[in-house]
Amino acid sequence: MIKVFNNIEEVEYNSDTIVTVGTFDGVHLGHKEILNTLIERSKKENKRSCIVTFHPHPQHVINNHTKKELKLITSIEERIYLFDKLGIDSTLVIPFNREFSEYSAEYFIMDLLYKKLGFSDFLIGYDHSFGRNREGNYNLLKELSLANNFIIERIEAKSTSEDEIISSTKIREAIGLRDIQLANKMLGWNYFVTGIVKEGHKRGRKLGYPTANVIPNEVHKLIPSNGVYVVKSQIDGEEYFGMANIGTRPTFLENAQAQLEVNFFDLEKDLYGKELRIEFLAYVREEKKFEVIDLLLTQLNNDKEFSLKFLKNYNK
Repeated sequence: MIKVFNNIEEVEYNSDTIVTVGTFDGVHLGHKEILNTLIERSKKENKRSCIVTFHPHPQHVINNHTKKELKLITSIEERIYLFDKLGIDSTLVIPFNREFSEYSAEYFIMDLLYKKLGFSDFLIGYDHSFGRNREGNYNLLKELSLANNFIIERIEAKSTSEDEIISSTKIREAIGLRDIQLANKMLGWNYFVTGIVKEGHKRGRKLGYPTANVIPNEVHKLIPSNGVYVVKSQIDGEEYFGMANIGTRPTFLENAQAQLEVNFFDLEKDLYGKELRIEFLAYVREEKKFEVIDLLLTQLNNDKEFSLKFLKNYNK
């Protein structure tokens, strides 16, 4: 079980620590190049592995409002869940604010991490920068390592089979374009949204397609573009598949807010109040407005047929 610290003063000093720093939004295959090295080295050398990350995301604090709001691939809770699954020993979540953003990179590394957390090895991504004005980088760490007798290692980029470098930006773009399978390929896991099931209008139940109305936990969470998707979820220890609609339900409402509604196949359970992790497997179609309910019902039957065919091959 991963140990999570929300204040550096809570962390026991241990110079036998291998550390890496970053937001790691998405914990994608590029990040895993760093994290797997962190885990392997710490086990081999019997050292503590520690990820130093930030919450809220730095861009949500220092954004000058001229940029579009950054949507997160993973909330801080989802990141920690993925770190834990990988086998990381500990995570220090630094509260990121304006004051912290003004710390120099050298102060952050030496006065905070080196003297308070302790480390013998520092892993850094090939293009990662940090500290005030992003002045911290591999070159600075190299200088500091020579003067303070710690090891610095730069981890090179991870590429897809098409030689495209994997990044959080490219994953966000793929999700925005509804290319869920490409996003999942770059992530190394199925993209998911975590949220609580709240009571809805129960229109789906009347059509024979009851839905769970899932309200995402993270306000900045990146929600896939409107449309219908094949999904799955773990519910009470069992795996269930279904189809999700993201959108405004234009057949019934005008100018409504987009919602995530999931119809699980072969499931008869009261889900109200449950926290679910909805995993997206494939895109089915765009959201449509139907003039009569019969046409909507026919489309829902077609969507289910498409989803079940997809799942036959998926399960293989």
